[in-house]
Amino acid sequence: MNLAKKFLIFVFLMIISLSCQAQYKATQEGAGESEFFSYKRFLNSANLIGKIVEDKGAQKGLRDFAAGFTAGLSALEAGDTNTAKGEFFKASDAWPEYFGADFLLALSFEKNGDIDTAARFYKSYLLKLKDFHEGRYKISDSLIRILGEGKIEGYKEAYDLIEARLAVYGIDLDKVRPVAVFPAFLLYIILLALFAVLYLALAQWVFPYIRKMKKMRHPPEGFWVCRYCGAASPDLSNVCNDCRRPRPV
Repeated sequence: MNLAKKFLIFVFLMIISLSCQAQYKATQEGAGESEFFSYKRFLNSANLIGKIVEDKGAQKGLRDFAAGFTAGLSALEAGDTNTAKGEFFKASDAWPEYFGADFLLALSFEKNGDIDTAARFYKSYLLKLKDFHEGRYKISDSLIRILGEGKIEGYKEAYDLIEARLAVYGIDLDKVRPVAVFPAFLLYIILLALFAVLYLALAQWVFPYIRKMKKMRHPPEGFWVCRYCGAASPDLSNVCNDCRRPRPV
């Protein structure tokens, strides 16, 4: 066999080898993506947190989270994405730091065809995942690691997978706004504060104005009521006894 034929055979074998490697890599990446975007990777976590519901000594917030999270996974497994979303909202409300609930909400919205809302929950998931890896969840850190069984995804890995997935829909992940989810107690505090401000505004301006207008329309007999200060002055007086402004003609 001459040198040219050997060279051609070598090149042919190299091409086949590289092609097989590329196919294997693509298969592995596809399998990784499929596993990442599956609710099933949270089922082991559900088994762990299911024990929290049974533990009557656990904090109410954790028990509420566990109940919502496990019920949401059961609904998602049954194909009931609407019920799943409601349960995952409860779980996220009870324990906002756990990014898994945001991811499953994103997955549920995506399955419903609402990719815009799904993208916002994917972004919230990524931001919380980043905060976790940067050590910002001092109190929740150990529990999150227990639920993840030491297999918590890296931020860069998750970002790349979600970025590629949203790109298929024509969505730029960098331009997506995260969802702001407020815990129920915080929402109640905000509503209470708004009601307090409204009441103070009514008590300081609205109610006195209404009383003054009523008093002007029905002044005491023999008196007139000043439109400026609301004080009553005798009919014989042409100026207000209090503010000394002239009586309106």
